[in-house]
Amino acid sequence: SHNNIFYLNNNTFIDLNGLTILDLSFNKIKIFYESILKSCINLEHLVLNNNMISSIYDGLFSKLIYLKNLDLSFNNISFISNYSFSNMIYLQNLYINSNPI
Repeated sequence: SHNNIFYLNNNTFIDLNGLTILDLSFNKIKIFYESILKSCINLEHLVLNNNMISSIYDGLFSKLIYLKNLDLSFNNISFISNYSFSNMIYLQNLYINSNPI
């Protein structure tokens, strides 16, 4: 959190399959790709609030089957596709407040 990150490449979190909590809040991330977290299969808490993310597409979080908490609040999200959160059977908390949806 608070690291001035604006871009994450596909190898940023490679081989971190034991990671359960990831806090990327208060950065400048505009685009978040599914492939960034492809090896973080055990992630339970993902915090992306206060970034600059504008769209959430189908399958973005599809590999994160154990995700329980997802915070996308205070971004610039104006588009969420119909099946963005499908297959997320363990999701308990989804925060998308304070976005121009």
